[in-house]
Amino acid sequence: MMEFKINEYLSLRLEGTKTNIYVSGKKFRQCKYLAFNIPLNKIEEFDTIQSIDEMEQRDRSEGFQTLNISPEQEFWGHCSNLQAWVENKYDTRLLHRNLAFPLLRELAMQGEPVAQKIYKEEILSRVEEGNAKVIQYLKLGNYFDIFSQEDIESKPYLQKYPRGILTLLAVRNNAPKTLYNNLDKLINNIKLAKWGIYNNAPKPFYKYFNNFIENIELVKLGVHHNVPIAFYENFPIIAQKPELTKTGILKRAPNSFYSNFLELQENLDLLQWGIQNNAPSLFYNNFKSLLKNVKLAKWIVQKEVSYYVYDNFQKLLNNIELAKWAVQNNADYYVYDNFAIISDNIELAKWAIQNKAPPAFFYFFQKLLNNIDLAKWGLQNKAPYGFYENFEKLGENVDMAKWGIKHRFPDKFFKYFVDIVKNISLMKYIPISKKKKKKFLKQFSSN
Repeated sequence: MMEFKINEYLSLRLEGTKTNIYVSGKKFRQCKYLAFNIPLNKIEEFDTIQSIDEMEQRDRSEGFQTLNISPEQEFWGHCSNLQAWVENKYDTRLLHRNLAFPLLRELAMQGEPVAQKIYKEEILSRVEEGNAKVIQYLKLGNYFDIFSQEDIESKPYLQKYPRGILTLLAVRNNAPKTLYNNLDKLINNIKLAKWGIYNNAPKPFYKYFNNFIENIELVKLGVHHNVPIAFYENFPIIAQKPELTKTGILKRAPNSFYSNFLELQENLDLLQWGIQNNAPSLFYNNFKSLLKNVKLAKWIVQKEVSYYVYDNFQKLLNNIELAKWAVQNNADYYVYDNFAIISDNIELAKWAIQNKAPPAFFYFFQKLLNNIDLAKWGLQNKAPYGFYENFEKLGENVDMAKWGIKHRFPDKFFKYFVDIVKNISLMKYIPISKKKKKKFLKQFSSN
């Protein structure tokens, strides 16, 4: 027995008249040697051949024959071929597909580091060549199963092996064999691009239509049919066309659509148009500088817009004048959510009372809830009903109840003192007749 060890994972043995390959000490398979007898007058015709697989097809078509050699010669020939294959980082073009791919897969499974590193790319690179027989072999051998969805959507793979990824998609969708011979004709085919849009083609599909990056109608068609996120990455023209932005808004394009408008970030008309047409929240991320504009904020307050529009005016949260302006112009209650400064500004609270701010406005004075002086001031200045609901501690304050009685506040004021007004000792402070006092007590006895 003769043995030749290439590395710690791969070796060959001549056992009898047969050359066998061993991987990690276990018999892998018998080699079938294929040699070519190329006539001297046809050598130049083989200069363009990319792989042994191409040579095999050429050989059969032109009637070349394999050489008859001894088992020992065949053994050393295999050793030489496999050693060259290993030295060239398992380039599958150097071996026949029937040996190269199964052996590479087995080495990768056994933990050979180089094989593990290049396995996926070797498959994609061979598919990229477009040899239909190799592609069919890989398909039938389930070699494509190793690729995850993340692999298919990988930008490095898409850029380096566009045809390989497109072929992989075709295989996964059971495309006919004839497709693999025509992929070059399909790339940048407008009809196919539209078909992909209509049929919700996956992300990698759109990488093959770079001739259409200026095609506005194709972008609109994509928006109309709710294509996946990656579709928009292929159309930089979106960033320059307000009409495309509007199409996306009206057709409820996905959020990713709105990340393409950086060149339009100073377009106030477009921003206002988006607000009026209920553009989604991510739309506003493109207009950071405009969102500091007080005039725009006032314009928005006067419109009936979605609540999340206000979330984008972070730079205006401490603008007291804008808060007052919102009150005077009947802003929706959620406008005040953005004015954190409201919650502890006693002068603003008094101003709101004098200017008859809506009850919702007073919900935001959490830091003033225990301020008795403010509560009294509100009563004296006829604060709206909702004002008192912010003062939960009122109902525990006897002096406050006495103060309210003394100043003849309306009955509704005393709803906050249910427990206190049942206290007979307080009745002496109420400047009304005994009959009315009984009626007064009866009014609260049911509470």
